[in-house]
Amino acid sequence: MNKLIQNKKNFNNLLSIIRNYENFKNCEIKSLKLLKNQGLNNLVYLLDTSLEKCIVKKYGNSLHNNVSNKNQYDILHTAYKKSICPKPLLLDERHSLFLYYFIKARHKFRLHTTNLKNLAVSLKKLHDIKYSGEKFHIKEYFKSQKIDKELRLALISLKSFKKDFVLSHNDLNPKNILFSSRVKFIDWEFVSLNDRYFDLAAICVEFKLHKEKEKIFANFYFKNQKADFNKLNIFKIIYENVCYTWLKNRG
Repeated sequence: MNKLIQNKKNFNNLLSIIRNYENFKNCEIKSLKLLKNQGLNNLVYLLDTSLEKCIVKKYGNSLHNNVSNKNQYDILHTAYKKSICPKPLLLDERHSLFLYYFIKARHKFRLHTTNLKNLAVSLKKLHDIKYSGEKFHIKEYFKSQKIDKELRLALISLKSFKKDFVLSHNDLNPKNILFSSRVKFIDWEFVSLNDRYFDLAAICVEFKLHKEKEKIFANFYFKNQKADFNKLNIFKIIYENVCYTWLKNRG
């Protein structure tokens, strides 16, 4: 019972905070609902007002960001201009809240050729965003971890490939990708500089692409350039272990 009372209190506090935002002072708040599909780090709500619908994200205390929330918010404005994320509405660092406009779209867990093409186009736009901030250091990530032979060999193999750092999402699981007429990305908490093959590997792993679909996806992404499938396979191993380690450390 005490937990229910606390949850209701937290909900009412959140509603009160939202009502005080300048954006919502002249409109009716119809509803605020906790969404069925939640992230691992955040509480996510759908806010319905007389003007529009918005997504409200309450950041968890355990969240480890690669960039500050402010820098992330600035990146999202750039990404919105490229039509690869929903339009940001406001960032409230004091209350650990981020709001963005709701868009009609759906998650997909199996990708057809058109989906692969649209996803490749949006991912390339993301990777083309200029950024000179934090890097994700893969070897440092595993420094204090017990690793198996396959991962150890994969990390050693990185030395034989040219580094290709771009702005990377770093968390491209199906729940963070929205499909409509265009593909848009959400939940940018782990955005940083990383090798472009990390995001490419994430797509291949998360959507369980077989070899033929990997080639189709890579051809759409690289266009007139050749994909390095040896490097992609190495990053698939690394990505799977990053996910495993992150979940394990999260407890």
